[in-house]
Amino acid sequence: MYDVLVAPLVVFPDVHHHPFVRYMSWMTASYWTIDFAVSFLVGYLDRDCNLVMAPRQTAAKYASRWMLFDLLLLLGDWAFLVLHEATDARGHAIAGDLATWKVTWLCLRLTHLVRVLRVLSILREYITLTFGIASQLCGILCINHLIACAWYQLGKVGVPGWVEVYRADASTPAALYWMALHWSLTQFTPATMHVQPQNLPERVFAVFVLIFALVAFSSVISSISQLITQMRNLQKTELMQLAQLDGYLQTSKISLDLSVRIRRHCERSTTKKSQVQLRDIQLSVPLEIELHFELHQPVLSKHPFFLVFAATNRAMMQRVCGEALKTTNLSAKDSVFAKADTALSMYFVVSGITAYSWPGEPLPESVHPGTLSCC
Repeated sequence: MYDVLVAPLVVFPDVHHHPFVRYMSWMTASYWTIDFAVSFLVGYLDRDCNLVMAPRQTAAKYASRWMLFDLLLLLGDWAFLVLHEATDARGHAIAGDLATWKVTWLCLRLTHLVRVLRVLSILREYITLTFGIASQLCGILCINHLIACAWYQLGKVGVPGWVEVYRADASTPAALYWMALHWSLTQFTPATMHVQPQNLPERVFAVFVLIFALVAFSSVISSISQLITQMRNLQKTELMQLAQLDGYLQTSKISLDLSVRIRRHCERSTTKKSQVQLRDIQLSVPLEIELHFELHQPVLSKHPFFLVFAATNRAMMQRVCGEALKTTNLSAKDSVFAKADTALSMYFVVSGITAYSWPGEPLPESVHPGTLSCC
């Protein structure tokens, strides 16, 4: 956050010579240097959901992804520190000639924020909120564009109109448009402007715009507030649940590997809550039967028996799809069934990959989506 707030000040002269900024520049550069070294030791989850903490593997993982990017930022930070600390005449000249390069470097430094927020599941919620707010603002801007055009046309036909009175302040059509748009925006927000109605039609139009703006802008503010409140409540609930889970796992002395798997499963379940669930949809019985049939019949038809059964007795196949099926969600390393279990179910793989092993076989056989296994 310090980089995001202070880095734009690079466009102002002599900012980096302030004692506090110089001190914080050394602190942030040292912080990112330590972060660069520690990143070689950060563990990760492999494809089989195993927690990898071996230094050689974690270093190779970091080197193949973010190392070059972080190293570029780190070298740039130290390079600019050296330039700003230079006291000789040549050093000041070089620092002064690098204003354009410092602005370019500003864009790279702001990516520190992206480096902190690498997890896409975190970014997804903020992106959703941002698009929701942006859509509301775009709607307001479109309405203001229409009002500005109407206000400009009204000012042209009136005698004397605001266009004639304030033409000295905006001599070009583009400047007049921006002046009209500025006036329109001030009607929606608690802002002021020197442009005022000059005759009765313009004043009547301004009154109606104010009344409309009172309702429209209040609705937009309410929608944005609701989006932000909903996002904060959702995040607060999720964080509290994960914190309680972490506390339970620690007090119960659960092993690190199992704790990581449990937490990962809970995080994935949380991200799927936003998806529409079939049980949440209120449908008539015939529609629900048809929906179940179209959802599950392509999966069941992978078996020759169900393929023929669906062609000969569609009504009974619809009942099978609606009453005899159950969806099971699994995490990595979960066991579906084991040797000597009673065969009560047939499993169809819908997504992901499962491994089917048998005693005496050298390697387990992969079961991909579209195939089946029995227990």
